[in-house]
Amino acid sequence: MKTIQIIFIFLVLLTQIVFAAEKSGCIDGKIKYLDKIKEIVLQDRYCYDSLLRSISSVKKCAENKECTINLPGPFLLKHKDVQVKSGSPGFRVCDLLNGIPQFIEYWDGEFWIKSSRCIFNDGSYMDIAALTLKVKYVD
Repeated sequence: MKTIQIIFIFLVLLTQIVFAAEKSGCIDGKIKYLDKIKEIVLQDRYCYDSLLRSISSVKKCAENKECTINLPGPFLLKHKDVQVKSGSPGFRVCDLLNGIPQFIEYWDGEFWIKSSRCIFNDGSYMDIAALTLKVKYVD
């Protein structure tokens, strides 16, 4: 009985890994956000990481349909610079990196996923949750 349970758990995990791999990579998708009071829906090409449920867009993806694993980072920041009394620390990190934070939803092929992104000067962007994972505190 215990062997059957172990095999079942293994198969479930393997299925999840295969499913995640199929849904990861550079995809043509949709992003929506509010511009003042108007909802904007854009077709966009972005890297989708189904394990982290995050998106990012870099030139390689937009031009060649290739995702890059080596996204920018680590970003060296001080704790005191990131701490906020109100608002999102992730939005503060984006601001410190000269980005523009934005609430978004993106289409994963089945559902609209609520998220946020940091848009950089060159037009690339990164999911704010993934961005904060790349912060290394230096104090």
